[in-house]
Amino acid sequence: MAAKSFLTATNRTEAKVLDSHFTAHQVELRVVAPEPSLVVLSQTFYHPWRAEVDGRSATLWRANHAFQALEMPAGAHDVRFVYADNAFRYGSLVSCLTLAALAALYFQKGLQRTIARTP
Repeated sequence: MAAKSFLTATNRTEAKVLDSHFTAHQVELRVVAPEPSLVVLSQTFYHPWRAEVDGRSATLWRANHAFQALEMPAGAHDVRFVYADNAFRYGSLVSCLTLAALAALYFQKGLQRTIARTP
């Protein structure tokens, strides 16, 4: 495991998820643990996902070859996983701009044909 030398949570502990909220691009958890713990989410590890513990950025690790994990200190904490794919956002922006340009070109050509037909 590449993360082994970076993690301080070494023993099994009984962390509990007190509350959870799942949406398509975000997972919010309220977690309490008596000792530092690893929170493992059975969600595919993919680079656009980011993690936060109490609003501060946290390192997201690969767990069990496919899932997401992050280290959480002892105590009660708000944990958030957020999917923010900038490449998708840029691609959507380019697509919308292209569609707007094509629509403008289409209407401009239609207007020119209408003017040309007018006696």
